[in-house]
Amino acid sequence: MTTMKKTAQKSNKQKVTKKVVALSSGKHPGGRPTKYSQETIKVAREYLENYEEHGDQIPSIAGLAIILGIRRETLHVWAKEEGKEEISNILGAILAKQENVLINKGLTGDFNSAISKLVLGKHGYHEKVDSTLSGGDKPVTLTAVERVVVRPTNSNG
Repeated sequence: MTTMKKTAQKSNKQKVTKKVVALSSGKHPGGRPTKYSQETIKVAREYLENYEEHGDQIPSIAGLAIILGIRRETLHVWAKEEGKEEISNILGAILAKQENVLINKGLTGDFNSAISKLVLGKHGYHEKVDSTLSGGDKPVTLTAVERVVVRPTNSNG
């Protein structure tokens, strides 16, 4: 084997080893560096406290994503990653504050009730209608439902 071939094989082996180390450490080789930092946490906390200054009526994960210049999905991925519990806590606080603002401003009439109801559905609130048939003091029990087809009569004869 020539010296040139040995050097090429050694170089390829080093590249493969670097890739394996990078993949096993959870980092994508050659990928974009993460925007997650203490500054990100600081900006996220500031948004939670002052979302109205950013033009939002309610705090939202989408609003935070816009402020940070990232996708909502990225925030959800970070929230699940080990060592990034702070962002998970902030996302939880955003949802809790959103729920609280919707309830309070919906009750005072500051928010459109239909929109409040729609968004609160994402928090597990649902309208429930109970229907009970009754006849006086006793409940009515249906024993059979019958469908009858009635044909119109011909008025000409």
